[in-house]
Amino acid sequence: MNKYTIILFGATGNLAKRKLIPSLYSLLRHNKDLDFLIIGAAKDKNNTSDILKKAKEHLIEYDEVSWKNFEKKFYYKQLDFENLQDYISLEKFVSKLEKSPKRIIYLSAPTDFFCGITQNLADSKIAIKNADHRIAYEKPFGWDLKSCKEINKCIKKNFSESQIFRIDHYLTKAIVTNISIIRFVNTIFEPTWNNKYIDHIEISLSETIGIENRGKFYDKYGALKDVFQNHILQILSLITIDKPKTDTQKDFAKEKLKIFKKLVIKDGILGQYDGYKNESDVSKNSKTETYVFLKAHINTKRWNGVNFYLTTGKKLSQQKALAKIVYKADKYHPNVLTIAISPDSGFILQLNAQKSDDKKIFPISMDFCYRCLLGPDSPHSYEVLLKEIIDNNHNISVSSDVIEQAWKIIEKIKKMKLPLVIYKPNTQGPRLKETEII
Repeated sequence: MNKYTIILFGATGNLAKRKLIPSLYSLLRHNKDLDFLIIGAAKDKNNTSDILKKAKEHLIEYDEVSWKNFEKKFYYKQLDFENLQDYISLEKFVSKLEKSPKRIIYLSAPTDFFCGITQNLADSKIAIKNADHRIAYEKPFGWDLKSCKEINKCIKKNFSESQIFRIDHYLTKAIVTNISIIRFVNTIFEPTWNNKYIDHIEISLSETIGIENRGKFYDKYGALKDVFQNHILQILSLITIDKPKTDTQKDFAKEKLKIFKKLVIKDGILGQYDGYKNESDVSKNSKTETYVFLKAHINTKRWNGVNFYLTTGKKLSQQKALAKIVYKADKYHPNVLTIAISPDSGFILQLNAQKSDDKKIFPISMDFCYRCLLGPDSPHSYEVLLKEIIDNNHNISVSSDVIEQAWKIIEKIKKMKLPLVIYKPNTQGPRLKETEII
């Protein structure tokens, strides 16, 4: 039996309630060889019963026996993120309960507290350098390049890099992990995966919802920092990297870094949905973008001359996350490989065929539906993420140099002073005049 102590900072927050606690329950339900002691920690006055009651509403699967067993393993401790004495008290509390020296500390907390929490974890010995203690930092990792570097410096001072997981849950989505597989395992793709054959590539993460009572957070970050800096750049890197020497995080990070250093934003437009300034906790004079449309180039031998169109936004007409690799075409329809991430994940390959009666060439689609093959019970991305941390698999983690380079890209975009326009909800959002492709 593999036993772990899991300490969840921010246990009363939305992420813990909707994703992390239900995923921990599901992990225990599906993996009989695992056993957890779970301690939630947050600043709120709360109790275990209330926290679990709220999380229970978000379970994908429920059975009474498994849930009762899970409840017995969950505890809550009130803690001020900035008070070392609270950490010392938490360490004593954990030490009395735990049955294993293996600890996973998950920071589902505001990034402003990351450095302080890291230092207090070390000073209180909740996490010890080079012990089997792993620390996971939920995105966003910092709010700009300076803060990102400060957090990394604080981590380096107190812990080994092998203990650290900088989380982007998009990297655990089955269809995203399959991007590398479809490229490097299937020999029909890699020979044509370059500027000789590909015309342009589109990546779009659009939402129909608004900011949903997250005004205090969102007005500080906006679409560039909240989604583009992590999700879109990570998907872009997986699509465009050269094949790493090995499948380790270290070698993938080397290739991602090469791409990020060669990425150039050529043009773009920012948007803010009409009514955003009326949202709770949003400044009435806010210039925060809720939408991004960028045209980019990657100045490498493989990608010179290929246009990349990168889009994300809220309150748009469609809820979708996808990437399209559009091949060059002369007289017929272009071949298109669509990587659909959500709401339905899969691969769609558009080819050309001929009708037997009138000899016309027309496009046809070959579809792979991930859910259709593997069923609706495939693990949630956070369940996968937590299991990967348990297995000490760093491929779901973003390295310090890659994440710092991603923030450098954001700083360059900010310096461009792109126009900010108001757009109507339930539309596709504003576009550059030269293209209406997505």
